[in-house]
Amino acid sequence: MAVSTMSNSAKVAAKLMQLGSSGARYGISKSISSGQGAGLLKINTIRQAISRGYAGDHGKRFFDVRPSNYQSQVFWEYVAYYASLWGIPAILIVIGSNAFIGDAELTEIPEGYEPKNYEYYKHPITRSLARYFEPNPQAHYEKTLAVFAHESERKQWVLDEMKVKHLMLRRGDGPWFYEPTPNPDRDDDKPYV
Repeated sequence: MAVSTMSNSAKVAAKLMQLGSSGARYGISKSISSGQGAGLLKINTIRQAISRGYAGDHGKRFFDVRPSNYQSQVFWEYVAYYASLWGIPAILIVIGSNAFIGDAELTEIPEGYEPKNYEYYKHPITRSLARYFEPNPQAHYEKTLAVFAHESERKQWVLDEMKVKHLMLRRGDGPWFYEPTPNPDRDDDKPYV
């Protein structure tokens, strides 16, 4: 009998017989594979053969080993979670500030009023960030001036010390010519005052 005229069950049995002893494991004899008793092939044997990967025209199907995508799924779940956690409130704040507060308008400054540093910004979110999170520019400027003044004083101290050492060397006065002499009026029992 030609291979093209065999039934599906006979094809499965023929494939099992090609694999050698594995056909005996399923209880398939050579008579079934040759087409003489194809009706005797039990349906359970066909199911076993198909479930174990012996059905089909390309031989045994193997288990494909693929890298897991668990980490990428967890990553994208975290991205969605934190985007929702921070993104939704941020969008609501932006929409609310634009809808209910709006941009600032430029007006004349009244006499005797000194505007605060955050009042120069146009958008309400920028104003609130400048008010609560940005340092006051005037205070920052004064702190910087204090640092510069301190560094200038230190530089002047270093220059003065260098000048004193130079004059001491040139004039020959200094601690190397000084010899302490005991005071004859001093009583050794009295402490120094």
